[in-house]
Amino acid sequence: MKPNKPKDIPIFDNQFGKRLRAYRKAHNLSRDELAKMLSFSKATLKNYENGNRRRIGMNIFFKIQERLSAESPTAICFIMFGISEQLMSDRVWVGKSNGSATERLYHFYKMTQLSIPKFAEVLGFPFGTIKQHLAGTRGIPACLVNGLRNRFGLESALWVAFGINTESDWSPRLRKLPENYIIVDGDIIKVKSGVKDETVQ
Repeated sequence: MKPNKPKDIPIFDNQFGKRLRAYRKAHNLSRDELAKMLSFSKATLKNYENGNRRRIGMNIFFKIQERLSAESPTAICFIMFGISEQLMSDRVWVGKSNGSATERLYHFYKMTQLSIPKFAEVLGFPFGTIKQHLAGTRGIPACLVNGLRNRFGLESALWVAFGINTESDWSPRLRKLPENYIIVDGDIIKVKSGVKDETVQ
């Protein structure tokens, strides 16, 4: 049976368009100017802003990151995740990693020490789908990036999707992992009270 996607993953619908419009207005850009920056037609941008185009591919977010905030993730964090630029302003970002999003996803998966089925379960995706993403036979969708953000944190999602590095020393850490549970040999198991494991603290 296919697992349900986690309920706290927002659907990419007209909220994307509303945030795109809010970003444009906050930066005093006309629709023509922003459309040119993102290589959209003015009509396409208008349709996104008005919520008339609901299908949002990762290529759009790649363009936003590359052309609006190449050195920091402030624009992408607001437009993709709804995190205000003010909240991101005190973070320090230290360049970008090489490689593709697929390569970084695979590296990230290995760092989690989870098995592929457990990794898929945590993200709320079917095992076969995640296996294809890890093998590079299927592109990384926006909903997967958002799942990484919800389950492992913002820095993890930004690194996998865009290769953006933070100055803080971070590693994949599961959110909402129950107390006294740890990762061992690719599975999540319960341990005796008081026992801690640095993998998930």
